[in-house]
Amino acid sequence: MKPTASALFALHVLLGFWVIFREKLSIPVALVPLGRMHPLLVHFPIVLLLLAGAFLLFFRERKNPEHHRLLGSLLTLTALSAVLSALMGLLLSQEDPKPPPLLVRHMWAGVGLSFLCYGLWAAHRQGSRRYVAAGLLPATGLLLLTGHWGASLTHGEDFLFPAASTPPPPPTAETPVFAAAIEPLLRNRCTSCHNPEKPKGGLVLTSRDGIQKGGKNGVLWKNPHQSLLVKRLLLPPDHKEHMPPRGKPQLTPQELALLQAWVNNGADFERSLQDLPAADSLRLLAAGYYAAPAVAAAPVYDFAAASEADLTAFNTPFRRATPLAAGSPGLHVRFFGRQQFKPDDLKDLSKISGQVVSLSLQNMPLKDADLSRLPSLPNLHKLNLNQTDLTGQTLKELLRFSQLQSVSLSGTRLQPDAVAVLAQLPALREVFLWNSGLSPQQQKALQARSRKIFFRDGYEPSPTDLLVLNPPLLANEEQVLTARTPVALRHPLPGVSIRYTTDGTEPDSGTSPLYTRPFLLPADATVKFRAIKAGWRASPVVAATLFQEKFHPDSVQLLAPPNPGYRGEGGRTLINRRTGSLADHATPQWLGYRENPCIAELFFGSSVPVRELTISTALKIGSFMLPPARLEVHDASGKLLASLVPPQPGVDGPAEHRSYRLPLPAGTYKALKVSVFPVRKLPSWHKAKGQPAWVFVDEIIVK
Repeated sequence: MKPTASALFALHVLLGFWVIFREKLSIPVALVPLGRMHPLLVHFPIVLLLLAGAFLLFFRERKNPEHHRLLGSLLTLTALSAVLSALMGLLLSQEDPKPPPLLVRHMWAGVGLSFLCYGLWAAHRQGSRRYVAAGLLPATGLLLLTGHWGASLTHGEDFLFPAASTPPPPPTAETPVFAAAIEPLLRNRCTSCHNPEKPKGGLVLTSRDGIQKGGKNGVLWKNPHQSLLVKRLLLPPDHKEHMPPRGKPQLTPQELALLQAWVNNGADFERSLQDLPAADSLRLLAAGYYAAPAVAAAPVYDFAAASEADLTAFNTPFRRATPLAAGSPGLHVRFFGRQQFKPDDLKDLSKISGQVVSLSLQNMPLKDADLSRLPSLPNLHKLNLNQTDLTGQTLKELLRFSQLQSVSLSGTRLQPDAVAVLAQLPALREVFLWNSGLSPQQQKALQARSRKIFFRDGYEPSPTDLLVLNPPLLANEEQVLTARTPVALRHPLPGVSIRYTTDGTEPDSGTSPLYTRPFLLPADATVKFRAIKAGWRASPVVAATLFQEKFHPDSVQLLAPPNPGYRGEGGRTLINRRTGSLADHATPQWLGYRENPCIAELFFGSSVPVRELTISTALKIGSFMLPPARLEVHDASGKLLASLVPPQPGVDGPAEHRSYRLPLPAGTYKALKVSVFPVRKLPSWHKAKGQPAWVFVDEIIVK
């Protein structure tokens, strides 16, 4: 058998064996980069198979030996690239322990295509041109199907043929914040990689159940101030775990702040905008999603456009007249610069009076008497008088504008009965009275007298109603640091200061250190930090316990297997420098033991002068997780170096991380054995008295 034939035969035997026993095989980590070359190599069999089909279609001379050899070369390369592509695809699929159905279909189709290409090569080798021609049609069909499923994995199943759907109605104040703002954000930024057919990292963000379940790294938030979701979003863009990954559209600062505010509010899927306090930061951040329903078409006006000369004469650095839309004769006029405003400037509107549809005098020093200076504006629909000096005594001047539909008077100081005159305007539909000096009772009376007009009010701030800042986040992905690893803090909003402490005290806005750059910790410490900004209430305090590591073991061998449901990442769990989540103990950061002790042997590359070990565990009494009954450290010869019997609680209490420090006698050690024994029976006061307790360990820190 020739080398090419032998190679193709061997590769297809390997492919068949691998696909049949793929669930029982363990792939070396060194081969992972090879599998990730699958998207690159997969294009070769596509092109080669199509070339072979075109060649067979257009060159039908059977007796030409050159044509025969060229077709044979094409089919050889097709079969070789197809089997290599399928093998790399199998390597890539091994990264997902539970491949989704779409990936399974793509895998089997790719394997079938590889064997079909091998059959075409074998048929040509036997001189059966007729069988080659007959087999090319199903091979091309299978190729298209395999390619379609592969593209669906990377771009979504509806990428090629998007499903027709009726757009949802615009959200109202009763619409849950999740449905109006959070779900669209996740759909636009996240679900292309986190959907049922392509659950990257085991995470599905297309359903509430998937969001609440989380992925292989645990739940997306373990409490309002520690969120894996927000933490990944705030990692540096070049970090391997930053989300969305590099090359994908990134979240804006406003979108980051919105997600963090939603998580800090308890990640409620049902709470609507109207259920939130007026000063709540989530309400303010989400309001834009409610205020932006489908954009209506610009109104069509039948009056003539203003001349270019008139627009040029009117426009100055302190006032501008601009078209409402491209090609529209309607104008929006806005005045700028409070210091430069003169009431007589209003008379200059007369040259473009027929085209003014919207007029903004917001924040101008406009007095009651100045309204009479407004010329006739027959097409004026919208008038903005916010933050002016009006008291409302001359609002009757607005009765000249019969087409007026909206008037804004927020931030003025109106007399109680001044607004009532506006009810005489035939086209008026809304009046904005936020912070206008009118009491709620007076506004209700206005509304009762005029049902056709909606008098809109809003939240009026007081000195005690300040918005609460979202808490900052610890940017470090690892909680076990080396002496040269700095502590980094982040906050998504600009202009926010972060105050912190490392001595266990609460940070304040005046005397606590101001975070300006990442800083080093000299020893284990609980870092407490909060966000502060003028005009805002300080954020809640966030506390993070960080450990200082001096020696890092080369490897860890577990001498006692953990419970099958809490196996983490095996021995690596104890030295990956990451503490676990108290909200979910099924994540890879925890090892759980119940009937048996946790016994782990730590190996160092050479003898090192270890002085102490710190063992980090979970305390969650209501979930049967008690402090260890006993902790021990032995050297390689079996000699007991240190032991500790922690005190046991007498009542239930809050969940927390609890670490235990075991000093070692002076000496050098190349290996150490650590044993953590669970309590054999829960105490009599516990609801599950007599049952064995759990012990969960997430890190062993060596100093």
